[in-house]
Amino acid sequence: MPPGFGIEHESVQYRITYDPDDTRWVQRLHYQKSLDDRFLYRLIGQTRETGTTEVKVDFAQAELWWRITPRGGLWESGLRFDARLRPDGRPEQLGANWGNQWSLGNGWRARLSGFSRLQVGRGSGNAVAMDVRAQLSRRLPDRWSVGAELYVPLGNTDDMRFFKGRGVLLGPFVSIPAGKKRSVRLQPLLGLTQDSRDVQLRLWVTQGF
Repeated sequence: MPPGFGIEHESVQYRITYDPDDTRWVQRLHYQKSLDDRFLYRLIGQTRETGTTEVKVDFAQAELWWRITPRGGLWESGLRFDARLRPDGRPEQLGANWGNQWSLGNGWRARLSGFSRLQVGRGSGNAVAMDVRAQLSRRLPDRWSVGAELYVPLGNTDDMRFFKGRGVLLGPFVSIPAGKKRSVRLQPLLGLTQDSRDVQLRLWVTQGF
């Protein structure tokens, strides 16, 4: 969710990712609702396939978005704080993230976000994991939109690198209206480095209220 959410935003979103490298599926369900023009919360549940194709709960997560710039400006910025719970004795996770959005005119929009995550509890380490994501998109008539996204994991703070040894992904996307308040987004992501997945296929279905 970008920092430019609406005052009365409420939606659910289903996401599914397929990774041909290991033929596994990851599924995720989001519910998000704005509290006012500055705050939005989101609840997430995710499942994953194991090596035996058994579907298991991966994590549950709660997020809070805080818009820190005026709504509707050429530049909008916000902070996101999240807490993730994992089963099977895996460490929990806390996150602090910074999202930015620029309106470039004629339907064009750019986003740049930084993500930081710290594992806590049993089996956790002391280093903070960092990611960067960038997006360029354009809104088209009739609620269509197209764009491209870049995902760059930087690694932990004790071993940060920009591309070498990182699973960098880049890919286009298209968002298609599928009803009055429903949209479907399709996206392939291609690996840019030796350590990247060759390809990931993603489908998002969003239903607004």
